[in-house]
Amino acid sequence: MEPESKDENLSPDDDDDEEDAGDSLLRNVARAPPVQPRRVGVPLSPGDVVAGHVLRRRLGEGGMGVVWEAEHVATGRPVALKFLKRAGPQDDMARRFLREARAARAVAHSSIVAIHDLLELEDGSPVIVMELLQGETLAARLARERTVPLPELARMLGDVCGALECAHALGIVHRDLKPENIFLASSAPGITAKVLDFGIAKLTSPEGDAARTGATTAAGAIVGSLLYISPEQLLGEKDVDHRADIWAIGAILYEALSGTRPIVAKTVGDVYKVVLGDGVVPIAERAPQLPLPILDLVTRMLSRERGRRPDQVSEVRLVLSEYAAR
Repeated sequence: MEPESKDENLSPDDDDDEEDAGDSLLRNVARAPPVQPRRVGVPLSPGDVVAGHVLRRRLGEGGMGVVWEAEHVATGRPVALKFLKRAGPQDDMARRFLREARAARAVAHSSIVAIHDLLELEDGSPVIVMELLQGETLAARLARERTVPLPELARMLGDVCGALECAHALGIVHRDLKPENIFLASSAPGITAKVLDFGIAKLTSPEGDAARTGATTAAGAIVGSLLYISPEQLLGEKDVDHRADIWAIGAILYEALSGTRPIVAKTVGDVYKVVLGDGVVPIAERAPQLPLPILDLVTRMLSRERGRRPDQVSEVRLVLSEYAAR
């Protein structure tokens, strides 16, 4: 399940100059059972049968997709179906949509939403078949409670760090981590945090499963949600690496522990002013009651210079583990 994305109109249009891996992928994806040709522009309704699944209810809408709860006609398996908003396998939205499925499939981890299948409708529109999650996003939790207690947050983000370790090892950088893209899934043991939406993930390794995501970015292109992206992303630098994700997790930690975003901005210009000029207000001024190792960790993660941040997300997970609820 992917919830509706709300980022206060500060997310830029992401016009990546990317290799088109979508064409080759579309030629190899499974064909859905015959259905009435349908684009997302045509309203979907509960009870419709699409791609071999019966639609039950609309779950939410993101930047490029609409997500429905559905049930497989033959097996009865409950799933989430993600439909592309703008149909047409040749456009940039379709490439990003397909990249999301490929990147998530490449990273097998319990804290990344599972992709069961990638289907193609008769009109050429791709559909991602995902595991159906029950729960809420971290954004919804913060909107209701403003902060999350450190032991609980450390456990949640420890899950996220574990998922990112796997992604980074495969040469995949998420680049758009934010509370809306962290889902707090209810499960038998409790809450499991899961990472959503690899739609603008970047490839940093030239080999392996990750390479098939086809994700490259032109210098000067800004990608990500402005309130959580790193300075190097804001500047449109070509060599963005895994430390951009470390910045984003630092921003999420800052917000969830202090009740205030590290970047408080009403305009794009305000974001540039804070990130590249005045700098983030130290978290020690917002939440001085936090343990010193946590204050130091968040400060390092939000360093403007990449070299001053923790080198690997495993370092972040290790510190958080000392405070995580058991």
